[in-house]
Amino acid sequence: MTTEKKRFDIRLDEVTNGIRYRTVRSREDVELIVGQYVRTFIADEALFNTIGDAFEIETSTPQTKRFEEIVDEGVSVIATQVDGDEERLVGSLSAYTLHRFDDLDDAFHLNDALIPAEMLAIRRFVHETQAPAVKRIFDEDATADRILVLFMTCVEREFRGKGFADELGTRALRVGRLAGCDWALTVCTHPHSEAVTRSGGFREYNRATMGDTQVVVFAKSIKFAE
Repeated sequence: MTTEKKRFDIRLDEVTNGIRYRTVRSREDVELIVGQYVRTFIADEALFNTIGDAFEIETSTPQTKRFEEIVDEGVSVIATQVDGDEERLVGSLSAYTLHRFDDLDDAFHLNDALIPAEMLAIRRFVHETQAPAVKRIFDEDATADRILVLFMTCVEREFRGKGFADELGTRALRVGRLAGCDWALTVCTHPHSEAVTRSGGFREYNRATMGDTQVVVFAKSIKFAE
């Protein structure tokens, strides 16, 4: 059984040191994040580069449509640099939620016949690594109803190394709590992101290997976080 997917209406909008952080609300915001996903994230993602023509596969219409659906749920966060009336994209954290009664095959769109076979193989592998962690969380925490999945963090190259990924993560967890999430979960494919994730209090829940890439699932409770 899959619960009806909610569209959250959470209003986060704040400016810190000239950087505006806000929940993704407009169609323009969705298109901005999808463009960043296509332009910068895929080029850096080790897992996608284990197959040929990864860029073309990942930017296919069904795949970008799925990404739009993730962002449109309303729990993603975008950061822009404010300069008068102009705003310049700094980064984004795309997220979605899983309910205790969601059918995970449906949630991950593993039955989508429009997705190219190579991309579907990657998605299925990640799902098979991620699903046991989701089940374990719900089995171990009987009071948990919803998990925030931190799907993708992307910072424009010129802004990297300045703590913006952490700032986006902090706000995404806040949004997740407002959306009724008890846990946060994320998947890492780089040793550096693993280290950063562990430093944020996440615990490893599962690990698998695809080609030369380690896929690691991390999670932590966010019930009582401030």
